[in-house]
Amino acid sequence: MNRPPLSPVQQRLWDFIQEFKSRHGIEPNHTEVQRAMDWNFSCGAHIEALRRKGYLEEAPCIRLPGSPWRTRQEALQLLDMPHQTLDDWRKRGWIQTIQRPNGCHVYPLAEIERVRAERAKPPLHFSDLALDPGWCHWLAGFTDGEGTFGLRPQSQHRGMGHYFQLFQRMDHVDVLEEIQHRLTVGHIYTRDRQGQTGPGGSYKIAARDHLVHVVIPLFDSYPLRVKQAAFSIWREAVLLIADGAALDDRRPQVLALHNALREAYKYNPEHD
Repeated sequence: MNRPPLSPVQQRLWDFIQEFKSRHGIEPNHTEVQRAMDWNFSCGAHIEALRRKGYLEEAPCIRLPGSPWRTRQEALQLLDMPHQTLDDWRKRGWIQTIQRPNGCHVYPLAEIERVRAERAKPPLHFSDLALDPGWCHWLAGFTDGEGTFGLRPQSQHRGMGHYFQLFQRMDHVDVLEEIQHRLTVGHIYTRDRQGQTGPGGSYKIAARDHLVHVVIPLFDSYPLRVKQAAFSIWREAVLLIADGAALDDRRPQVLALHNALREAYKYNPEHD
């Protein structure tokens, strides 16, 4: 491809972009360009000149043609998800990123396509798992002792978080691994906490589809005893949230269920 020649300043900029890409695996941003070129003015005009001459992509950043990554804003548009969800997935390691020298993150196209493919799959249903009924009864009893049904209120624009969680000491974390293996959803986290319980692990399911299509049908089919009241409140809230209630005029109803769930977990001496 024959491209128009560059001016001396543009050539110096082009050489720096290529050298930076070779060293860091990613193109520089505007701030890094201005610092390296010792410019006290915007580099936008020179960047645009490189774009017009075919040296850079038409993109909201400095990017060589064919670069296999996208900005956070581009990833949000391609994945069609809230920015809080994308940031949470990045922090949890559910989507891999490239970290820029300044600490910011960009998103490899391969990871974006992988996540898009996962999100396009039909939701997993409890009935698809063909679980042993005896094991399901055991899990209900285990959840009565070690489980938590949680709601986490967020700002007016972020709705309401929700999760199902099981806890174990680190020397029994293999129990959580077996549960995860059988249910095929959720993630296991470890904590290095000192004290009477010592280090431990938790198995957490927070994805809405998995709560609606796996966790709720599981405990509808295999009822709890000790935590049935908490589950019933949580179940109603999760189904409302899945219907968008946390962000419309039904939000007060969801918040009321959150408060009711907190009360359900409090110790009641009348039950002694």
